[in-house]
Amino acid sequence: MMNIVGVTESMTRLLRLQIITGLIAPGAKLNEIELSKRFGVSRPPLREAFRKLEYEQLVQTIPRKGTYVTKLSIDDCKEVYFTRCSLECAAIDAIAENKVRDFGILKKAIKNENHTVLPPKDDAEGLMNYYKFIAEFHWSLVEISGNRWLQHCYQSIGSALIRYQIIYYEIPGTRQPAIDDHTEILRLMQAEQYAQAKEFLVAHIMEGLNMLIAKMRKNRLVENYEE
Repeated sequence: MMNIVGVTESMTRLLRLQIITGLIAPGAKLNEIELSKRFGVSRPPLREAFRKLEYEQLVQTIPRKGTYVTKLSIDDCKEVYFTRCSLECAAIDAIAENKVRDFGILKKAIKNENHTVLPPKDDAEGLMNYYKFIAEFHWSLVEISGNRWLQHCYQSIGSALIRYQIIYYEIPGTRQPAIDDHTEILRLMQAEQYAQAKEFLVAHIMEGLNMLIAKMRKNRLVENYEE
């Protein structure tokens, strides 16, 4: 039983990594027999991995047809970002209510952003770690809120969110402005200007969303995006 659980977790992690980084393309069919042979695993833990990935909205199982990687779409992107924005604003409200004054992990996140180097495109593990560092400020913002339900909800959209963030950070010139915005949001919270911090956060997220949508529309035919 423990071995099956271990294989399931390994396959879930591997497939998640390849889907998020685009090594397995949006819309691709996940063939159980092919994957079972390629990775040397039996089909039951592979099916359980599919189930876990379906919960994360990374795959979709269609009866009598099979399991497919969830396609990226502008409508889905808007919904993910709307949810993200709502949760992060609620996190700032919780930070204010709980009188959080220790912003050490936010400072560390900004420092990590400044020192993280983009790895080669064929380094899926490196890319995943890179984008985690880049998004660390926002995850840490929710973490220090102290609200476990906000943390749970944010984690539930994490895999879908990072798929879109990867596309965003491929846009030239986006990294430093994002770091500058994170620094300003932190400054406003340190000054207990929570309403202004939320306004700045919303503007930051919406600007990123608009740039992301523009890129998706521009590359729709070659990158398999849907309206």
